[in-house]
Amino acid sequence: VGSEMCIRDRSFTASSGTADASSPEEGDGSETITVSLAAVSGVASSVTYTITGTATAGLDFTDATTDYDSDPSTNIITWAADDATVDKTIVINFTDDVIDEGTVRRGKKTLNKIWDNHSSVLIGDYLLSRCFEMMVEDGNLEVLKLLSSTSSKIAQGEVLQLQHKGEVDMLEETYLKIISAKTAELFAAATKVGAILSDAENKEKDALEFYGRNLGLTFQIADDTLDYNAELKQFGKKIGQDFFEGKITLPIILLFQKLGNDEKKILSIMFKKELRTKDDFNEIIALINKYKIIQECYQKAQHYINLASNSLSVFKDSEEKSILKRLTSFSLSRNF
Repeated sequence: VGSEMCIRDRSFTASSGTADASSPEEGDGSETITVSLAAVSGVASSVTYTITGTATAGLDFTDATTDYDSDPSTNIITWAADDATVDKTIVINFTDDVIDEGTVRRGKKTLNKIWDNHSSVLIGDYLLSRCFEMMVEDGNLEVLKLLSSTSSKIAQGEVLQLQHKGEVDMLEETYLKIISAKTAELFAAATKVGAILSDAENKEKDALEFYGRNLGLTFQIADDTLDYNAELKQFGKKIGQDFFEGKITLPIILLFQKLGNDEKKILSIMFKKELRTKDDFNEIIALINKYKIIQECYQKAQHYINLASNSLSVFKDSEEKSILKRLTSFSLSRNF
């Protein structure tokens, strides 16, 4: 999105998906996953990774097939690919899927569900290595420094969340530090890279970085809230996943603040348990509905939407600016 903001008439589309194939429990167990970034609107460039294999025969990880043309915006596409690769690697290697034994992400089976944790970690390591190879080849030290620092901060955010697992009296400030590091930093880097590569003024770089950071905060708050919103049926992962894993997120933090002493003790005991049951989750949902926690979470997220939208005032009106403004609203209204 940062790239689109600064190069005007160029755009790119990043996509990844799981092909319709038999699962390890069905047929030959063959699965194919393609991680790709393809350019549109006149830029003939693409970066594609293909992963195939079975539960028993292992993996065949095809190296990137990369096609570039002479278009001057090719480096924009390359850095967009790097951002996408960093995100895919962090997801596979360091966050929910392996550490938390997640089986579904955005409605698709995770790599560790299709194969195993060992394969997922190795693939993540490879993608991360390829990402940094691409960054070094481009030679932009400012972007290299930014994305290297971002990768470190994301990992730090995950470690901080792990340190506070089950801590129902966690401060809201601590929660914001966690999601700022593990999510908002990546969004901020993604939006700032476009400004850097387009030689934008410092205030435009800062504006897009600020936009991305607040968009990331909104996205994560919405994601954490969706986990407790039992009315939504299209969520891309199991409802209550955070609760069953013992993660303390904004809904639980706000709920704890409103409970009486007896209810606080019950909540604390619940999160100290090794395993939480479906009945436990239903009890939490009842309390969340009683104290209107979902609405309060979205109200807090709205604050960051406003900050993100206001940061775009330094840019003149354009279709790209309108897209970024609409993206802030979508990050809150989405149901997946």
